[in-house]
Amino acid sequence: MRSQTARHATGNATRECSLTGSWGVANVMSCLSEEIALVQEEAKCLEDAEERIQCAVNISVQLAEASLAVSTKRGPNTSIYPLDLQTINGIVSRVLNVFEDERREVSSEALVDVFNNSLREANQAGWTQLQTAGSGSQALLKNAERFGRILATSTVNGNGTLVLSRQNIVVAAEVVKGRVSNFSFPAQPDQLGNFSRDNNETVSVSIPEDSLKRLTKEAEVYLVNTIFRNIKDFLPINTSVLSNGKTESLVISTQFGALDQEDSPNDTFKDSPITFNFSFRASSDTGSKYAGVFWDFSNPVNKGGWSLEGIQVISSVTRDNVTTVVFNSTHLTSFAVLVDVAGGLEGTPKEELLALKIFSYIGCAISTVCLFITVLFYLAMGKKLFSAIHYFVHLNLAISLLLGYLVFVLGIELGNSNKVACGFVAALLQYLFLSAFCWMMCEGIMLYLMLIVVFSRLSKKWWFFMIVGYCTPLLFVASGLAARVEHYGVYGDDGELAL
Repeated sequence: MRSQTARHATGNATRECSLTGSWGVANVMSCLSEEIALVQEEAKCLEDAEERIQCAVNISVQLAEASLAVSTKRGPNTSIYPLDLQTINGIVSRVLNVFEDERREVSSEALVDVFNNSLREANQAGWTQLQTAGSGSQALLKNAERFGRILATSTVNGNGTLVLSRQNIVVAAEVVKGRVSNFSFPAQPDQLGNFSRDNNETVSVSIPEDSLKRLTKEAEVYLVNTIFRNIKDFLPINTSVLSNGKTESLVISTQFGALDQEDSPNDTFKDSPITFNFSFRASSDTGSKYAGVFWDFSNPVNKGGWSLEGIQVISSVTRDNVTTVVFNSTHLTSFAVLVDVAGGLEGTPKEELLALKIFSYIGCAISTVCLFITVLFYLAMGKKLFSAIHYFVHLNLAISLLLGYLVFVLGIELGNSNKVACGFVAALLQYLFLSAFCWMMCEGIMLYLMLIVVFSRLSKKWWFFMIVGYCTPLLFVASGLAARVEHYGVYGDDGELAL
């Protein structure tokens, strides 16, 4: 491995030598540009109670200048450092905390410039590297949504619609009261300003009159729409939704709620869904299928992922090399269109899921009855179990499988609505089935001792097999929980169990 200090940056870049004698790709995960490091140092003033407002304003401007500098000074074949992007996200989050706490007008122009600079197409390699180390582009997505809410609640103040448009992002915030007509964004094609550079790549949202009446009847309501370019290439594709494809469209974040509430009620759009209309250049692959999706921040994999829940595709039409997809949603967050170039979207129909569930229960019931009879048969042997250890091994194998099936049938349904219960059921299932495998290994050991060794003291020591059968799997489960406890539980639209 070779290490050297990065130019105009803190930290070291490392490069490994392969077995063929060639140098691999440089690892720059620990490198931070001097410009961003300077802003990070200046951002310490955000902790000063007396100067934090002015500090937040100044830091916003400095960060806009620094993010532009580091995203444009690289060569054509290089990208912004991943740590630069992570640090920018962190500073923006701290600045937004100040504006939220103090309920002051946000430095809108400067922060939009920061988002725009971060979303430059040339930064894709940096985002990709950052994504492998944990939360990356979804942190920018969450910051942009927070920025939109603050913009609407503290800056607009009922004075029409404020639109901030850049090449890679557009934010439109509006506060209304007593509105009775439908809401559409963009209301006019030129409302997107600098963002509208490709007529084949568009997105619009329409909120029904009934939903607007319900919230605007008693309170002022904020409406925020944020459209992102390029972020579709930075967000990871989770295989639970899409087996072989990519995000094809722009990404739009729509937020809607009363000013005196942090979030809009969950049931606001159940009777009157919101309509999204996406247009983009058609895929060159025949047989492609399209799905409307939203970004679910609660998905434990990669700290977020695309989900199909609550979305119904109305139509998908391709004409003149342009595909238009229309879908309804019963909730609000960030939306996009996924395309599966293999035509294999894994959204399993409800009828098939029900059939699979019924067959699973029938199979588990038959296995449970047979295993229960087996356990009773061996228990009837009494003390003979400890003199004939191979019977003892058979009994414990049956017990492990029996408990595993019982936890699977009862635990999945009982734990589906509770995150802690989900994690407990997942860990218990992993332990019981690993224990079953360990007892199978004990069966093999007993066969070896009985047929090959014949006379062995080990074949009489039941406690040895207890340790192998029940303690060994405990080590694997404990290490898994210690490493990634958040990955234990149910996630996804069909309730997949993560082990």
